[in-house]
Amino acid sequence: RAEPPAPPHNGGGAAAHPDTSISRIASNVYSEAGSEKKLDTVGTSLMLCGAIKICDIGHSYADVHVHVRWSELLEEELYKQGDLEMSLGLPLSYLMDRSKAGVTKSQVGFFDFVVRPLAMAWASCFPECGNVLLSRLEANLQHWQTLSRSESCTRTESNNNFSRTESGGPAR
Repeated sequence: RAEPPAPPHNGGGAAAHPDTSISRIASNVYSEAGSEKKLDTVGTSLMLCGAIKICDIGHSYADVHVHVRWSELLEEELYKQGDLEMSLGLPLSYLMDRSKAGVTKSQVGFFDFVVRPLAMAWASCFPECGNVLLSRLEANLQHWQTLSRSESCTRTESNNNFSRTESGGPAR
């Protein structure tokens, strides 16, 4: 029995062009009339790779409080990895430097460039479950956007305080 061909590798895991596997075959899963089509071996392999990617970032589709906790735990795990890299004299990997913004500060971009495109491609293949994913990811994205705006306002307010003179008036 011949082995099925391996799915094309996109060279970077879930974060590199996350929707390519699924979106490439999404149009082949359902016809224009909505009737199901049978997937070939390559299509099946690609769909399974997409399922793994969806599961890998599954906390993004959880209820907000669960997703936030997972994100915080991930951030701490990455910081600990960075601590180890630093102790070994290695250069710190991306998102692993405690002195810089971590995972919880980059969630809006992660959702815009990884989570949403992947979920939209998945929803086009599986509308019944895809719609649940999309509604939950939007709630989580809204949480991060609100938090980001709040932190931005706090930074702006803090910066304005630095531009005041000793007499309390605005700097000129």
